[in-house]
Amino acid sequence: MRMTNKERVKQFFTDCGENCEVEAGVVAEAMGMKRNAASAILNQLVRERFLTKHKTKPVLFTLRLKNDAGEDTEEDVFKDIAELSYDMEQVLNKCRLSASYPGRGLPIMLLGPSGVGKSMLAEKIYLYARQQNIISATAPFVVLNCADYANNKELLSSVLFGYKKGAFTGANKDSAGLLEKADQGYLLLDEVHRLPPEGQEKLFRYIDTGKITPLGDGAEEKELNVKLIFATTENIDNVLLETFIRRIPLTVTIPSYSDRSSNERMKIIHNLFRQEAKILNCNFKVSSNVANNLLTFKGKGNIGTLKNIIKISCANALNRQNRTEDDIEVAMQDLNVQYSVKDHLLKNGSTSQWIYINRDSEDFLLQSLDSIDEILQINFMMSIVRKFTKDKISYDKFSQLNKKLMEDIMDYIIYEIESSSVEAVYKDYVENILRFMQSNYGIEYTGTSVIVLTKLLILLSRNSTFVTESEKNSLTELKARLGKKLYRQSKMAELFYKMANQTMDYNANEELLKLMLILFFQCQMDEEKYYYNALIITHGYSTASSIASLVNQVYSSYIFDAFDMPYHTSKKQIIERVRAYLKKVDTSSGVIILVDMGSVLNIAEDVSDLVEGNLGIINNVTTQMALDVGNELLQKRDIEAVLKTTVRYNSTAYHFVRKKEKENAVLVCCMKGLEVADKICELLQSCFDDDKILIMQYDYEKLLKKGINDEIFDLYNVLLVISTNELEIQETEVLLLNELIDQKGYETLNHILKNIYSEKKINLISENIIKSFSLRNIMSQLTILNPEIIMDDVGSAIHQMELEFKAKFSPDLKQMLYMHLGIMAERLMKQRDQEPMNTFAEFEEAHKNFCEITKKCLSSIEKRYHVFVNIREIFHIYNIIESKIKEICE
Repeated sequence: MRMTNKERVKQFFTDCGENCEVEAGVVAEAMGMKRNAASAILNQLVRERFLTKHKTKPVLFTLRLKNDAGEDTEEDVFKDIAELSYDMEQVLNKCRLSASYPGRGLPIMLLGPSGVGKSMLAEKIYLYARQQNIISATAPFVVLNCADYANNKELLSSVLFGYKKGAFTGANKDSAGLLEKADQGYLLLDEVHRLPPEGQEKLFRYIDTGKITPLGDGAEEKELNVKLIFATTENIDNVLLETFIRRIPLTVTIPSYSDRSSNERMKIIHNLFRQEAKILNCNFKVSSNVANNLLTFKGKGNIGTLKNIIKISCANALNRQNRTEDDIEVAMQDLNVQYSVKDHLLKNGSTSQWIYINRDSEDFLLQSLDSIDEILQINFMMSIVRKFTKDKISYDKFSQLNKKLMEDIMDYIIYEIESSSVEAVYKDYVENILRFMQSNYGIEYTGTSVIVLTKLLILLSRNSTFVTESEKNSLTELKARLGKKLYRQSKMAELFYKMANQTMDYNANEELLKLMLILFFQCQMDEEKYYYNALIITHGYSTASSIASLVNQVYSSYIFDAFDMPYHTSKKQIIERVRAYLKKVDTSSGVIILVDMGSVLNIAEDVSDLVEGNLGIINNVTTQMALDVGNELLQKRDIEAVLKTTVRYNSTAYHFVRKKEKENAVLVCCMKGLEVADKICELLQSCFDDDKILIMQYDYEKLLKKGINDEIFDLYNVLLVISTNELEIQETEVLLLNELIDQKGYETLNHILKNIYSEKKINLISENIIKSFSLRNIMSQLTILNPEIIMDDVGSAIHQMELEFKAKFSPDLKQMLYMHLGIMAERLMKQRDQEPMNTFAEFEEAHKNFCEITKKCLSSIEKRYHVFVNIREIFHIYNIIESKIKEICE
């Protein structure tokens, strides 16, 4: 008989063996079938517990392991909790650490309001220890509710530690305490805040030594191995002794149900329904109205109460329906009214959406047939964004590639991914957000947009931890760069995410989602490249926003941004806000600003330096004027023509600033406090011998901290940065000083100067730099000292430092020291009569050895030139050496 595809796949894994890890693509190729078909069969075999699915990248499948008895090996006891959220995974990490620590483990305190699952988590810690063979399979799990003995200290002691016959009236025989009964296992002290101070103190000795002594004369000391768990609903700082708290190294807080994200609450609801489905041996389909009501539950008792609500609801649903039906419907009428909270009860409308709960399936959101990387084509997505933001492809090419990418992703999401159980919960939220964006920014949406964004949110929430830290950093960088190119789409993406976070507590894969949203809105909106940036600024509450919203909605296009300014806002504050806006947008196509009064018209001179294209400002803005300007902009009219037409028909004035070019600049920087940069600037300026390029000194620390975001890049067209220390700035050429006269320096100069100078002039500049930047020529800039002599003296000092520090200095480090020490000697001679600076005492105390050795090596320079090398100078020498050889300065 011919085998089915499913049987063939099972045979494939059986032949492959237990340790064989295979991805869907390999199975598809081996079976001669499409990848999607193979993925569907693999996921079905996972549900049937024939295979195990590992959430790696790519996803791998293996045979489910069996134990010696031929049964499935136990799954992670924390699995249902770990899948709730990243925060709960961190809680479980501490629980695992508590159990795994050698000896008696680490005592752990579980905090949280009643009903959040502290006792359940304590039992799972015990089960985890058994599963990991930390304790034996027969190890005890003993529970003591401290509230039962809160008013009887002696009874509590006897219950905990045991007693000898005759220890008190009624003690007719020896009795073991709970600590002894829990030996080799666990003891949970619940409601530990009810443990009196005397009881806490009696536990000190066991926590410290592992030993106890039962009550009664002649009782022998006993050494036990009991792992302790404590639980309380109270603030432990207010109810427990500080000395007791110090003996509990691990503390975890379990949040209340209402404090958890909507994703986490939905997973809890699903788990509780699935538990009932297993108990009642049926499947459920739950009304979206019921799900929404449970999501907003804020009653007392937290998850414990929620569990009772769901248990009773399932029982009610089962009683009123025929058990033979495929799925038992749980509707609003099945909710137990005693638990309903009127303020949070949703309207009981007709239900067109159902959440399906299968007793044999853990998946309730969706099952993706492909890995999320493949579905979203992340590598290709990042590639086209990177090329576009670095101007390696045109806007038109980028738009074409992105449109194809989004169409592929949308087709897959709509047609390949089945509707999920929480889609009904998310769908209304998403549509409300898009409706708001349409009303305020003119971004029209369709039912397809709602479906795509809803499924995208669910897809990313289900795979909330697949992005690595390095990938997240890359996404953050790309999103920031793309936001500069596509400001409107970036603003829409930020707004969508912010509203989703506020309404749904949505926070999964933030950076990837925002990048996806920018690209999605780029396809939905008109061509951004041909829009000017348009801004309305008015005084008063929501005046500008109302005008902008109306114009955007009338033209179904995002044309205007709006700034609503309180009446007392100063001109300076307006300028600051406009400058912040201009730094975020691509101004190369031009900017037009509509203002409400003449005083704001005069901001042109304060903001024009940030505008690469033409800038137009019109005052006395009205709704009609904004509509006229919006229409002109949609016709792609020149800004100056828009201004003249608007003034002609609206009787107002305008201010026009013609586009101006930024001045070209080369920045020279070194560490703060060094004076070498001045000399380098002077020499470079003489090499260029004209004013086409400004050579200027700049702060190394500012560039290191801010990079391309530093304000200097807004004011000048920075061609090159020359630094004495390692420095990396995105999209800007950086040369180390020692590279200036080698092949890399020659090639870099040719690249940055080819659009400014002729080839002959560039060669002349390069020759001048080689001549001027020899070490002796730099030293010849000294005005008092003989460079030949000082170079020899400095060379001797550097050689001695190498011997004393037992290190070989690199050529670039030696060159920096030659320049600094030579200039230092001359500076100290000029300042000979000044008092030495003594403001580096902390540095001197922390680096005594370095200061003493350096002072010793420079003693010959001190004697020869009659100068005093103070701690300030040694501090600068330390910074130079530390930037190249960190071991010396530790």
